[in-house]
Parts: sequence; C-alpha cells; structure tokens
Amino acid sequence: MDVKRRCGILGAPPAVPLRGLMLVVAAVLVAACSGGQGGTDSGASGSPEGHQEAVGIVIDIKSTSPADVSGFTLRTSSGEMLVLEIDQGDPPAGDFPPAHLREHMAAAEPVRVVYEPGPDTLLARELFDAPQAERPRGGSTASPARGASAPSPTPLRGSPTQTTGNAGGDAFQPDQIQLELVDFVDGLQAPLFLTHAGDGTGQLYVLEQAGRIRLIAADGTLQEEPFLDITERVSSGGERGLLGLAFHPAYESNGRFFVNYTDRNGDTHISEFARSSNGAADPGSERVLLAIEQPFPNHNGGMIDFGPDGYLYIGMGDGGGAGDPHDNGQRLDTLLGKMLRIDVDVEGDEAYGVPDDNPYAGRQDARPEIWATGLRNPWRWSFDRQTGDMFIGDVGQAAREEISVGRAGEGGRNYGWRIMEGDRCFEPEQCDPTGLVQPAVSYPREQGSIVIGGYVYRGSAYPELRGGYLFADLAAARIWGFRASDALAGRRVDHRELAEAEGLAIASFGEDESGELYVLDLMGSVKKVATR
Repeated sequence: MDVKRRCGILGAPPAVPLRGLMLVVAAVLVAACSGGQGGTDSGASGSPEGHQEAVGIVIDIKSTSPADVSGFTLRTSSGEMLVLEIDQGDPPAGDFPPAHLREHMAAAEPVRVVYEPGPDTLLARELFDAPQAERPRGGSTASPARGASAPSPTPLRGSPTQTTGNAGGDAFQPDQIQLELVDFVDGLQAPLFLTHAGDGTGQLYVLEQAGRIRLIAADGTLQEEPFLDITERVSSGGERGLLGLAFHPAYESNGRFFVNYTDRNGDTHISEFARSSNGAADPGSERVLLAIEQPFPNHNGGMIDFGPDGYLYIGMGDGGGAGDPHDNGQRLDTLLGKMLRIDVDVEGDEAYGVPDDNPYAGRQDARPEIWATGLRNPWRWSFDRQTGDMFIGDVGQAAREEISVGRAGEGGRNYGWRIMEGDRCFEPEQCDPTGLVQPAVSYPREQGSIVIGGYVYRGSAYPELRGGYLFADLAAARIWGFRASDALAGRRVDHRELAEAEGLAIASFGEDESGELYVLDLMGSVKKVATR
C-alpha cells in the first residue's frame, strides 16, 4: 500500500454525506513489528538479553482504576509511539511502580523503560526515571501501513532551543505570574499573525490582512518593502484576508512557504509560493494546493502550520452563517469545520498527497484530508514545539468560548460543534455528547466573546513561563494562562488572568525561532510578551 494517497486541487467530494457522525479514531502506532525491531531505541547497555530500551514521554495510560495501570503509550526520543503492556502478575521492577506513570504523564517527565518484544505485544519489564537531558523532542508520528516506508521524522521548527524549553520541568504557576507587553514594532496595517522561517536569521514575518507579508529584520526594524504583496488577489475585511502563513521545515534550502487567504470571490486558497533569488518572495510562483468554496463571508479559519511529522495542518471554519446551518462541523463530505492534514512533499504533478494514516483515508464516504472534526472557527491554534501536542482556540457562537487540546499523533478527534458549544449542549433537545472531546477551557460570554488561541511558552528569557499556555480574548482585551500539562492530563483547567490589555485589539499571538512570544494588535503594532 502506498504511504500517500494522491489528490488534485479540489478532488471529487464523496457522494454520501454522513451527518452527525461522532467517530473517534484511536490513532495509536504499535512501533514494533514481529520480532519487536520497529525503529526503537534498542540495544542499550545493561538490558537483559533479548530485551530493549526506550526513553520517552508517557502520553496515554490504560487502566481500570486510578491504582491500576495495565498499559501505557510512550512517545520515544526518536518520535515513535510504543504501546506497552504491563504484566499484572509480575509487575515491572525499577525506580517506581506502574501507578506512578500518571505522575510522569501529568508532569511530562521522561521515563526509561526496558521491555520485552513479542509477536503481538511489548511487555514492560523495568521502569526508571530518565535524565532530563534525554527528554525526547517532537518527531514524526506518521503511521504508515506495515511494510511501507515512513516519511523521515521532521523536528519542529525552532528545535535547536527545545532542550532548554522544559529542562527541570514545567515551571509555570499562573497565580504567580504577571505579564507585561513591551513595545516591539508599530506602523503596520491590520496585522494578523507573526512567525519565523526557521532559518536562523532572526527575521520575523508579519501578515497584514489586506494581503501583504511584512519583514522585521533581526534588529527589530520593520522593512519598508513587503516580503510578498498579493493584495490584488485577496478579498479583505471582516473575517477575510491574508490569514495564515507557514514556512516549509526545509525553507532555508528550498525556499518554499505556504499561505491561507480568501480570494476575490471570498473562497479559501491554500497556496504555495517560492523565494526568489533576491531573497524576497516571488508573487508569480503561486501554486494553489486547495481551493475551498466558502458559503458565507465569515468563519474562514486561518491558521496553517507544519506539524512535528512534517505534514501541513490547516484549520478550517464551518463556513459561517449562524449555528452552522449546513452542519459542516459534523459532516465528513466537506472540508469546512475541520482540521486538515496534507503532504506537500509529493512527487509529480499532484498538488498534494494525503498521509496514509489520516483517520479517514481510504473511506469513500469522507474527505481523506480530514484530521479532526467538530470545529466552528479555529482562528488561531498551535503546536507545543516541545511535545507536538495541539492547542486550539475555537471561537464560540453566542454562549461559550473554548480551548481544546489534541495529543500529538491522535487523529480522528471530534471537538463537538455543532452538537456542543464549549462544554454546553448547543441544541439540548438534539444533544448526545458521546465520543466528543471536551474542551480544556470553556468560558462564558461574561468573560469574553472572541477567543484568540496562543502558544505554550518554550523560550528561555522567562523561565517562570515555561510550560504555560497563553491565550487571549479580543473582545475582553485580556490574556489568560494555564499549565499545558494539566490540560494534557485530561483535567479541566482553571485558567488565570495574567494581564489586562486595555486599548489593544489582540488579533493573534506569534512565536519566534527561540520560542519567545508576541502579541499582535489589530490597530497596527506588535508587542513582546515579558513578565513583570
């Protein structure tokens, strides 16, 4: 079986829609094939004969009670997933009992496991605390068919600083933090996003809604000439415009980058551009990968980014109109209301490929590009550059705003819209929340009405912020935060206010190559996030 499924620009939509489907696919990769070789960290000294070792982060626990752990999933330092079983009659030896794996998972503390590979299972034999220096980085979580070749693991952009991001554990204590927003750059026109190219230059790139990408030099100077200007192709205003930007992980060598914008008809374009010989973008190099018809002028989504697996993720809103009138969030025959995942590194003339481990790949009743469903308007979302986990800010209808979390490599999640709005039933008389992912944060309109998803801080300038997820609300002009590990442990988190941003219209956060964070004010400026 081919690892990738080929697609054209649009592809034919499936003929049979499945409305209201609530299917959650457990995307778990058993890394060891027969004989248990499967690319693991093996052959470490001190392992019993025939046993292997791996170092990683516990990302899932299998149990029947809090005191009983019968298995767990480990993301290894090479980026693979190992699903390990525990022999209840002969529990593992080592530094700690299996029940303490919960504490390691909650704190994102690495563990070392000695396991015995078998034809069908991996049996954990010894559990040890792992040195902090062995903490794994985010890597490829693609799950090819057995016998097929997997894409090479691609580290998250900014990976040279990952080892400092959480050394010594997450320090973030939200009740002890006060943020300060420091002036950085002004003179912009409706800035919507900021990012970097991962090329070591220290340059930053800012999207202006009208259709320009502005360049900030390493010394913090806003350059007069835009990096790219496609204003004549972009419909701008309201929720339309140049909305997303992602640089290819190998941009330094290949010069490829990708944008999300609404065209003159108001439809979404996901397009690839190339860097020209003079270092600026070549406007004539556009190649449209996806063209998605938008039924209404709002809820276009906007954010795009490359995951730790090297694939391009695309957040799509439900297409707008009050209450998702077409039920796009739950239908599988449309790309609206979804998180998409595509491969932009295919050979030949195809616009893109679909990874073979996408949860709906191979199904005739679903669009194979779909990675997750049930989203209303995921305007801003991000990957934790250390763990690869996804944090999604999904703008609500009229009652609740939410932050939802997706573990690295777990496709097929249904985030609930329009069955749920946040943690509440949207239409109580038709509400069945079975199988839906509940948000980590759900707050009422009394607190705010336009959630702006942010980032998990992994920089080094403010160690007290490490491991904290920062987000905002445009209408409330406030910034909140919570410990990312609390949300990943499956707990509803108590978000705390970290700063008032009176006078600012926070449209987005941004992250530079070293993991420092920025806030973009729709009125024309960029602020740098600091602590008091």
